[in-house]
Amino acid sequence: MGGGGRRRPPQQKRDALCGLAVAFPDRSRYVRIVNWNCSRGKHEVKLPPLLRLRPDLAVLQETPRPTSRIAETQLWHGTKDNQGLLILSFGKWRVEQADAPHPELQFFLPAHVIGPKERFNLLAVWTKPGTRHPLYVTTLLDGLRHYERFIGSAPTVVIGDFNVYWHRDDDANQRLDLISAYHTFFNVDVGSEKHATLHFYWQEERPFHFDYCLIPRVWRRRLKSVEVGAYNQWTGARLSDHCPVIIDLSDRR
Repeated sequence: MGGGGRRRPPQQKRDALCGLAVAFPDRSRYVRIVNWNCSRGKHEVKLPPLLRLRPDLAVLQETPRPTSRIAETQLWHGTKDNQGLLILSFGKWRVEQADAPHPELQFFLPAHVIGPKERFNLLAVWTKPGTRHPLYVTTLLDGLRHYERFIGSAPTVVIGDFNVYWHRDDDANQRLDLISAYHTFFNVDVGSEKHATLHFYWQEERPFHFDYCLIPRVWRRRLKSVEVGAYNQWTGARLSDHCPVIIDLSDRR
């Protein structure tokens, strides 16, 4: 080769912030979406374990505003630079911000996802307590009502740390025609989850399932795999009190 350089493997990207070479395999028939509340901390610490999951799209909560490029495309929303809501895309996937986030609804970040074969919407969520009881539930439902037109304008993934249990029989869920990827894949009801996404106060014996990925009901057959990170690898390793949720979807064909 000219210049004495070595050719890097296809689709290998170097993370500018972490200094990691991350190879993203060609999964042209799949898109992997990862959600993780990373419990603050520097990107140099939190990004390497996330990148080892090899996401095409990642949504992070409680994460700092990036000071440099850390993905192919990235969107951040928050009121404090040290913790906010972040969407990252990798490989052939791109994200573009849709409407400006509502300043009083904390926090919802609407985006358009552009992939190699399709486009869809994504609404990233990090629910903070509102002013009316129940505090987290009202914020979540107010946000879904506010973005109802956005959700209905195209197939939409609603994903994030809801900070509450999601009830599949809720009026908003029926109206938006969304299903929980986790509960659909494992065929379990809310409250009967086999895997915890949050361990309260980092304690394994205090499990909750507060992190969700809602997909259009018509995507049910596209759902190929759902995983939740293991306690020992994430919370036990002091990375976060939340474990990531990993969703694999097939393409539209």
